[in-house]
Amino acid sequence: NLAAIGGKSLFVKELEWALLAGQGDFAVHSLKDMSACLSPEFQIAAFCSRENPQDVLVSTRYHSLNELPPNLRIGSSSIRRRMQCQALFPDMTCLPLRGNVDTRLKKLEDGHYDAIVLAHAGLIRLGLTGAILHEFSPEEMLPPIGQGILALECLASNAELADRLSILNDTVTAACARAERAMNAQLGGGCHVPIAAYAQPHAAGLLLRAQLWSNQGNAIIASAQGPLAEAERLGAQVAQDLFAQGAELIMAQWSSDVNGPSGSTDAN
Repeated sequence: NLAAIGGKSLFVKELEWALLAGQGDFAVHSLKDMSACLSPEFQIAAFCSRENPQDVLVSTRYHSLNELPPNLRIGSSSIRRRMQCQALFPDMTCLPLRGNVDTRLKKLEDGHYDAIVLAHAGLIRLGLTGAILHEFSPEEMLPPIGQGILALECLASNAELADRLSILNDTVTAACARAERAMNAQLGGGCHVPIAAYAQPHAAGLLLRAQLWSNQGNAIIASAQGPLAEAERLGAQVAQDLFAQGAELIMAQWSSDVNGPSGSTDAN
């Protein structure tokens, strides 16, 4: 149970310990694995240009959504993905799936699932996009906070290195990341809560959308738009909108059962 042993930040902590021990100068993380609130010893020096942030449905047996069988078996250990898939495929069964991308694809090929849900960004970076059956739109499946973004982290005390790394910072991606992370920080969401948030360029500067699922399978949704420079304010505004719709009660329900309603663990 990932939530019970520290959540996805476990993937980050070992690298942070290495930074504190002087065993490395900076670390590269998938931003969606990072906690919404950094420890004061660290800083994010750059948000690299965002790769495709969407989730995709992957299958080696089927080649169109029309071919998918009744009682579809979808592999994912993410509560968020399970909730969103249930809305799209009401008769599906979501089965636990863990491991790196190669391991997950091997389990799919071995017939344990009809399809699995993965991040498009990871498949693009690994050159493994051949089995993508469908890319979910944000309307179908809003992605998790930070998906598709690589973050460069270094010690907060190392201003010189942070300045050197800043050449890799993408201004628009950074604003999107700040908006999504501010929303999550205000909301207080953890790895056991199925939260989705996606900020994207918009005529006003940024459009931020967020979604929080209850353990009964219902979602509350909020959005806001505004200038890039007001990314954190947009995040706070969306969080307050979710609170007004009952987010605190929903999160309390998930916190009382970190396994979710049927044993899933990883919210994102």
